[in-house]
Amino acid sequence: MSKTINNQAATTLGGGAQNFIPYHDDHNFAWSVEADAVLQKGTSVYLKADGQVAAVSANGEAPLGVVTIPNDAVGGRVTVLIQAKMIVIAIASGAVSTGDRVRGNGVDGTTGRPLYTVDAGAVLANGIALEDAADTEDVTVVIL
Repeated sequence: MSKTINNQAATTLGGGAQNFIPYHDDHNFAWSVEADAVLQKGTSVYLKADGQVAAVSANGEAPLGVVTIPNDAVGGRVTVLIQAKMIVIAIASGAVSTGDRVRGNGVDGTTGRPLYTVDAGAVLANGIALEDAADTEDVTVVIL
């Protein structure tokens, strides 16, 4: 599994090939990802537990970004512009699921790497998990 994100190389998240194209100057990232419906340019989307994006339509759905290149079929890929501070490979502190709102939870005492945990109330959340991870496994987090 490759975790190369800070350049234009493909990376594998959750078992599928994902492409991040970073724009370092303004902290925007373009992400090519499958959508659960036909989504038009400008649609605000959130990340579902199955790894697809869907239109934000209810309270509690954490917006991940905005569609910049639409798809023409259900399950087709869209390009989502994510305005983020960075994307990090952290360590899960407790089980984390794709699309969970997460927050920092200290650092690992052995490696010094950041720990992230689910923020159930979404009060202190500063990121969204881009993949599933069991406790102490690597997890990719977009820091908003």
